Amino acid sequence: MGVQRQRDRWPWLWPCIQLWPTDGKWPQHIELDSFESPFDGKRLRGLATIHYAPNNLQKSTEYDADFNQPHIWVVEWRPNAYVIYFDSKQIVNVTDKTLIPTTPHHFVAQTDMGSWADVPTSKEPTRIELALDYVKQWSYLGS
Repeated sequence: MGVQRQRDRWPWLWPCIQLWPTDGKWPQHIELDSFESPFDGKRLRGLATIHYAPNNLQKSTEYDADFNQPHIWVVEWRPNAYVIYFDSKQIVNVTDKTLIPTTPHHFVAQTDMGSWADVPTSKEPTRIELALDYVKQWSYLGS
């Protein structure tokens, strides 16, 4: 899967690009977040997180960049590895099979606000959008 994300205008917006279990059994069937930026609104740190196990255990990788600029994420999900590339640089490489989903997932781009992000003011819009330049998806055809 490849994604290019544009920047957003609101510091309180918490964007997330992820693969979500199609059957909705979260977190048992593993949520794969390739990008979240729920920090201080400056958009200088990203977070890639695997949510797993019935009690939502998490394995995270933080990475720094100016997320006010467009970037490209590529996610490789194979039976023996889950790998994330950020602007052509590998930032995540998981080979622990207990952290790699075995059930179908689908792409989700979401926005949120809350405890990790700033709070909007009354002057902010009530509708927000997350702009993506493109999303590409390929099927795994085997080794």
